[in-house]
Amino acid sequence: MKNVFSRHYSLVSFFALCCAIIGLSACQKEPIIGCEHPISKDSLCSGKEGKTIAVRVGSAVCGYGVWGGLWLQPINAPFIATQWLQPYSLEKGLSFQPKVGDNLQITYTNAQLDDRYKNLTICMAYPGSSQPIHILCIKPAKDSTQTSIITKQVVLQATGCGTGFYGDRWFYDEQTQEYLQPCQFGKPTLSYQSLVVGRKYEISYNVSTSKECQNNYPTNSVCVWLPKATSIDLLSIKANN
Repeated sequence: MKNVFSRHYSLVSFFALCCAIIGLSACQKEPIIGCEHPISKDSLCSGKEGKTIAVRVGSAVCGYGVWGGLWLQPINAPFIATQWLQPYSLEKGLSFQPKVGDNLQITYTNAQLDDRYKNLTICMAYPGSSQPIHILCIKPAKDSTQTSIITKQVVLQATGCGTGFYGDRWFYDEQTQEYLQPCQFGKPTLSYQSLVVGRKYEISYNVSTSKECQNNYPTNSVCVWLPKATSIDLLSIKANN
């Protein structure tokens, strides 16, 4: 009887050890979406499973959510058909305040819609196609400002009193309704004199994080109607035919 009990105890111990090893391996391999950890007060990640992607924080015209008009644009995610991910809700215990231009890594699920923003939907402007999401995990993307190069079609507009590498001439993204303020230039290919207001251009850029750039070309101005803008380090520009 004693031998039977010993063999049974050994099997149970072996099985528990195997489960622990498998569980530890899974946590090490998938720290964001594979493991469930208790939510701490200062945690940025709930440990619950969901879709994990890279996003960039942008300002959505008439947008609303947990950070007001700050919404999320998917980066290199062709499987997402919408222009925006609307931060509709946060998992309990998460605390994070992003700013325009931040590159983040998030884990999310579809949001459960309710009436929490019912009284805020008073603006009729369309921010673009969007998907409301419930965020389970959020954290800054490592070295994102060093590696993320964005290419898009924009229209050159004259702000009247803005400042930048091209003076008051800023770029406007018609899809996201966002202004881009040229702050620094990497490889100039077009001169100021050759730019045509109202013409479409293809530009490549990084979101600027330079304090010197902000000091030289502040986005705030005495012009009361000057729109909010994302400061960019322009890498290339060419006029569309």
